[in-house]
Amino acid sequence: MQAAARTVRTTAAVPLAASFVGLTPPRSPRSAAGRLALFSAKDGRRLRFLAAQRPGGGAYNPVVSADGRTVAFERGAGPCDQTIDTVPASGGRERVLIPMKSSGNKPVVPSSPTYSSDGQYFAYLTTGCSWSSHDVIHVRNLRTGQVLTGPGYLPERAVFVNSDRQIVFPNGRGLVVVRLPSFARHTVQAPRGCQYQLLAGTETKLAATVECGHRHAVSIVAISTRTFTVTKTVLRLSHCPTCTDLSFAATDPSALLVATDNPCVPVRGSIYVIRGQTARLVVSRSAQHLPYEIVW
Repeated sequence: MQAAARTVRTTAAVPLAASFVGLTPPRSPRSAAGRLALFSAKDGRRLRFLAAQRPGGGAYNPVVSADGRTVAFERGAGPCDQTIDTVPASGGRERVLIPMKSSGNKPVVPSSPTYSSDGQYFAYLTTGCSWSSHDVIHVRNLRTGQVLTGPGYLPERAVFVNSDRQIVFPNGRGLVVVRLPSFARHTVQAPRGCQYQLLAGTETKLAATVECGHRHAVSIVAISTRTFTVTKTVLRLSHCPTCTDLSFAATDPSALLVATDNPCVPVRGSIYVIRGQTARLVVSRSAQHLPYEIVW
């Protein structure tokens, strides 16, 4: 896999984030496996751990706050036992942000944390630990403390768009758009013969990986936040890669962080930083040694 060597000129003098957050690979040494950590955006080197290991559970689905100072993540301790915790991005004490609750003596488990890119809202999902339970979406105003709730499913890495009036996420072959505060939803289909895999974005910018054709060629595409349709191809990764993660940089919304696991090249793991239509290879190594669930 090739990365472009030229330098991209950007109009905004926003420094690219020097690091990203991810989970250490499961095949790391026992003391390091599956831990939340900070990695260098220059070479992919692990800088420091952010959360401790705990018996019976781990860290999952990290997201970074709009100011880049806080990481929220799911902290699991076994079946039907999970909280949403936070930890400073610079390292420090882990705290429970969203605890488990109960309904009729049944646990209600929080998951799928996501921040709005303007720093005003925090959304998450709660699910009862029983077959008859219903999913509930929660949207907390971080400035006033008020919380909106509504029925429906919310997956990992949903994105607030259009002045926080909508939340969007991929589901099957299309994008699901949830309107706030009504929680009414509609689905916008992917281009014919294609399906969306991953979504990332800010209030006004969206990008997604899309698979098209009988060979499942994968591209990263830009999507309009007004029509939720593809406006251009940002980068064609390869004729048969698997993209495992996609995230916008908090300090520079023009930059994407992309992790791939590609069986079509000798080295089956790569992490790219993409600005405009130019990709810079941060690290390329065996996929089993790469951090996963990356975000910045």
